[in-house]
Amino acid sequence: MDLNKLVYFVTVAEKQNITYAAEALHMTQPPLSRAMKELEEELGVTLFIRGKRKFALTEEGRYFLEQANNILRIADHTKAHLCKMQDEALSGKLRLGTTESAAGEILPGIISHMRQMYPKARFEVYCGNSADICNRLRSGLIDVAFVRSPYDQSDFVSNYVGRQKLIAFTGTGHRLADRDAVTVEELAGEPLLLPSRPGLRDEILTWFDGMEPKANVLVEYNQIASIWPLVAMNIGCAICPESDLFLMDDRKLHFMNIEGAGHDSELFVIHLRNSEFTPLARAFTELAQKQ
Repeated sequence: MDLNKLVYFVTVAEKQNITYAAEALHMTQPPLSRAMKELEEELGVTLFIRGKRKFALTEEGRYFLEQANNILRIADHTKAHLCKMQDEALSGKLRLGTTESAAGEILPGIISHMRQMYPKARFEVYCGNSADICNRLRSGLIDVAFVRSPYDQSDFVSNYVGRQKLIAFTGTGHRLADRDAVTVEELAGEPLLLPSRPGLRDEILTWFDGMEPKANVLVEYNQIASIWPLVAMNIGCAICPESDLFLMDDRKLHFMNIEGAGHDSELFVIHLRNSEFTPLARAFTELAQKQ
């Protein structure tokens, strides 16, 4: 039984006039009259004694009016209770994992939006590399996370967020500091500072396959904050996702594109497969994809 028809019926019964009821419901008279006729046919009874000016209730109509009001009260109570349950579900703590670059570029905007939409939500943020974050997800220590490719996707539900290029940077006094772009061949001749995460590090190293000299890896780092001051001393070239720019002092560094295709990284928001996916985690994931 359509709840809208119950609302129509109660309004007609209260107004005792189809025209006045239609005005109260902000609709025209013909569809309201048709709805009342369909309701009577569905119930198999006559609800109204129809006069020129007045719609009087039959005995069945008076009984149905009482029941219709009860049903509508129950529906309103149920809707209010479900809204309260949803509000409570979106008021807990969300444990987030994020890479350093996502923490600097994407996460602030998402948490700001979440704070406006779900003011009772609270957040616990853990920052690490993608391998570390994946392990924490598997252990149940965090609920949802940003990670960069490549990573082992077998244990996770992965939602694509976006693609970002990898860049190179040096100190402002470095011999390449007047360049807007650098080739992989030129990088091979420099002391390199690379991300330590095996998947990303190994992918970068494949750029140098077959080259002479081979890639000269001077430093492997897990957080950009630990090495950019070193790069500022002009000891070599570092490679990082472009979003890491938010985390460094660009007055002391020079940033360059890396020429050639395929020098980029994809960002995903993920959660553990077959685990409880809370309404708050779902809301965060959906917002991250929109961002």
